[in-house]
Amino acid sequence: PAGRAIGYRQALDYLLRPSFVPRDSDALTAFVEGFAAASRRYASQQTKWFRNEPLFEWISADWDNPNLVEQQVFDAIHRDRAAHDEALATEAQRERRRVRPAEGKAMRTYVGLHELLGAAEDEARLQARADACCARLQPLRVQILQDDAERAASYPYHTGTKREAPASPCVDSA
Repeated sequence: PAGRAIGYRQALDYLLRPSFVPRDSDALTAFVEGFAAASRRYASQQTKWFRNEPLFEWISADWDNPNLVEQQVFDAIHRDRAAHDEALATEAQRERRRVRPAEGKAMRTYVGLHELLGAAEDEARLQARADACCARLQPLRVQILQDDAERAASYPYHTGTKREAPASPCVDSA
């Protein structure tokens, strides 16, 4: 369900945190960092999954020439099975699939610059909007969390018990 999606979960945790106080920049920063960390974990899991799928072809992205990437994808989907199998057996494909521990570590530890939170004026506006949302939702907090838990119970395979992310520092489990 949507309530378990990356971004939605962190936003719900932030907006319904029991320790809500206006202008809590530490909570806002923890929300942004938690969202970024969850996104990085998911990207890392996707990369591992795709590396282990023998029928997927890896294409190098050239950010300076997106038309080249588009053409490579177009060519790949229009070739026959024998040509596809041949392309998968190349040294270039083996190299692209190779696990790079440093790359995985960088994905897990990368902390991006949150430019949105960088400018004091922008941060103050964002904080004011977030505070207004929190203030509106706080009276409904218990009911929203109960509804969310009931909905989650309907989808036990979405609970993430095997790979659940650590709890946000600004949310209790009630």
